[in-house]
Amino acid sequence: MAERKFKLGRALRIAAAVMLLALMVYGAIQLSRPLPPPPLPLPNPNGYDDFIKATKYIVGDPLKVNTEKTEELVAFVAQNREAIRLTRTGLSRRCYVPNGYYGSPAVFSPQRLMDLKRLCWVLAAEGKLAEKEAHIDDVIRTYLQTIRYGEEIGRGGLMIDKLVGVACEHDGILALHRNLSRLSPSQCREIIHALEEIDQRREPIETVWPREAAFERAMITNWKERLSLWKGKLTSLFGENRTKKQRLLFTRHVKAYEAKTRLLFTEAAVRSYHLENATLPKNLGELVPQYLKSLPQDPFCTKTMIYRIQSQGFLLYSVGPDGVDDNGKPLKESTGIDIPMGDLFIDSPSFFAFFSFL
Repeated sequence: MAERKFKLGRALRIAAAVMLLALMVYGAIQLSRPLPPPPLPLPNPNGYDDFIKATKYIVGDPLKVNTEKTEELVAFVAQNREAIRLTRTGLSRRCYVPNGYYGSPAVFSPQRLMDLKRLCWVLAAEGKLAEKEAHIDDVIRTYLQTIRYGEEIGRGGLMIDKLVGVACEHDGILALHRNLSRLSPSQCREIIHALEEIDQRREPIETVWPREAAFERAMITNWKERLSLWKGKLTSLFGENRTKKQRLLFTRHVKAYEAKTRLLFTEAAVRSYHLENATLPKNLGELVPQYLKSLPQDPFCTKTMIYRIQSQGFLLYSVGPDGVDDNGKPLKESTGIDIPMGDLFIDSPSFFAFFSFL
């Protein structure tokens, strides 16, 4: 009996050793592979370079400007004309985040991302000034550019680049939304066409994963860091998978802003229809193709956005991350990994849970 137990224990130890050796060999092969090339060649000229240059011309702190005082806005916008001009130059070109993290050592600058967010606030200040001066065409132009800017500063980047980008987009979305009631049918159409184009040009979320993997590997400069990375991968096999959680939260976050963009141009289409026909459309199908190119798909399910006529106006929303129609019950702010319940509206709160996993 003792001999049988000894043989069984020995066999188990050998099996465990073989499995561990196989995992180590696999890890060594993965880590020794050359880094993948950038998914796309960098455009030349690259609009992203203009954005970086524009950040050097920011004068003052945009968050300290009292947007209720016209004279402060006028002075701030005048001081930042060059930054705004360079931003628009960048938007006139193809943009792609430089792939410095594909080389060694890796290039990553949190300050660069903060500066890019400040540039968004500079654009927003110009839009706010146009609002106060009732220059509606300038309001539309500036806030559409703010949304486009948010999309372009994340193109070709990591998750953190994308998250800063969608935060900028959100500023533009909310600003346009609060001005919808001031727009004519033709101005609504201008917004619809621009936002549909932005929506169609979005990078698929899945394109970020290879760049994240390349960045992670480019950060390795010695054998200790290689060992630490491999230890983390082994831990994810048998315990908490941090990368999977990051991706789930990131996907949820980005889809929320995709949904808000579609809600915005759909609401603009409903408003344009109402102004021209003195009645609300019975369903979203009545908006196609005169107002919308196609029915707006909900990123969180396989159906279209939900639209319902009510006694006072209408409801328009996405089912949100839980994928369930809660009959217009507003989504609550989420600060954890659990899927938030409720439906997503344009003014629904953001999801902050992702940042605790960075």
